[in-house]
Amino acid sequence: ETLAVLLDLARQGHDMSTSALRCLQVDASLETEETTTTKTTQPIRRVWDEWSEVTVDAQSSHIMLSIPSDATPSFSVPGGVTYRWLIRFAFRAQPWNNRAGAIESVHWELPIVLAV
Repeated sequence: ETLAVLLDLARQGHDMSTSALRCLQVDASLETEETTTTKTTQPIRRVWDEWSEVTVDAQSSHIMLSIPSDATPSFSVPGGVTYRWLIRFAFRAQPWNNRAGAIESVHWELPIVLAV
């Protein structure tokens, strides 16, 4: 199976030249995270697929991430274990009006539900 995501990198309804930031690069990874109710246990994370693209001045892009054919679906047991899928994004951006300016990084998680 393949997970496809369309990214709109332009601010809707605005001229790109007046946007505050321009997106330089996007990184994404398809991951699972297993957590338990035990406070001392760190979540167990696994990366299944990764994608990266330089997007300088692009208005849109797309991601194609592969889901393993034997993937465990998302689930949660009350008072027990939670197994979730997510896409982690890292966006690198720079001010439009200062192309020599500092590059900012923004990180974002998009939880997804994988069902069988």
